Amino acid sequence: MGCEDFSKAMGVKEEMNAEAEITDIQRFSVHDGTGIRTLVFFKGCPLRCIWCHNPETQRKQPQLFFIESKCIHCGACILACPKQAVSVKGEEIVTDRTRCVECGECVKVCFSGARKIVGRKYTVEEVIEKVLQDEVFYKYSGGGVTLSGGDPVAHIEFACELLLRLKQLGIHTAIETCGVCCEEDFTRLLENVDLVLFDLKHTDTEMHKKYTGSGNELPLKNLEVIKKMQKPLIIRVPLIPNFNDNEKNLRNTAKYALKFGAYQVHLLPFHQLGESKWKSLDRHYLLAGKDEPSPDILKRARSIFEGYGLNVNVGGYGG
Repeated sequence: MGCEDFSKAMGVKEEMNAEAEITDIQRFSVHDGTGIRTLVFFKGCPLRCIWCHNPETQRKQPQLFFIESKCIHCGACILACPKQAVSVKGEEIVTDRTRCVECGECVKVCFSGARKIVGRKYTVEEVIEKVLQDEVFYKYSGGGVTLSGGDPVAHIEFACELLLRLKQLGIHTAIETCGVCCEEDFTRLLENVDLVLFDLKHTDTEMHKKYTGSGNELPLKNLEVIKKMQKPLIIRVPLIPNFNDNEKNLRNTAKYALKFGAYQVHLLPFHQLGESKWKSLDRHYLLAGKDEPSPDILKRARSIFEGYGLNVNVGGYGG
């Protein structure tokens, strides 16, 4: 399967234009690369991880986000909706997502800020203008810009152009990625990348597919690309209870980290901070009520990786 066919199958192919959907540009981060960084959160991801703490970044299109706790039940949204998608059900105001077209009319009249549209189009120039506001912090902290999401592979052309511009400006670049991308596009993406933070979610392809919607063949192939291009690599492991926290998988992950030359492993403990986001999108969250990894589980996982001589950080930079 060629790059174009793959991209169409995964729903990540973008039109050749100078814009991309972005959910947020977050300043002063210290957890996603060296120094003080600016994070650019792309909207769109080829995976559908059931634990995703940024579910609003999975789809490429803008989405209506409803924060129920902010709703004052004024009813203005009901009158404003041109598709009659908003109604009262018992004591709640609900949105029929099958009718909603994310036009934003209800957002305009929401006085309490309970409704918003997640995702807006940016040009490369607009992103550059934003990140340059923090250039002085990059210089004195060894920081830079990290493309995150979602995943920058969802906007390959835009991401490649943005990375090129950042490098021309002398800004350190990093990407956070799942690596689900054809080799040709991934190679282009890496050309102007200084650091790769790579999520290796499971070493068994069937488990990977069951919990993320896609096998792990492409991520493993693209780890080879990273090694071939000699890009500094950090393997990130989202530690999910009863999914990838067993000893066999952790040992296999450690072996892959050694094989592909990762200089550090980041263990990212599962948390429930994203649960409310699933509710705000009216999506069912399968891991509601799931316990976070205990200190003993984290200690055991860390000791496994350290037993292979790997440098381990729990929580990422600053963790």
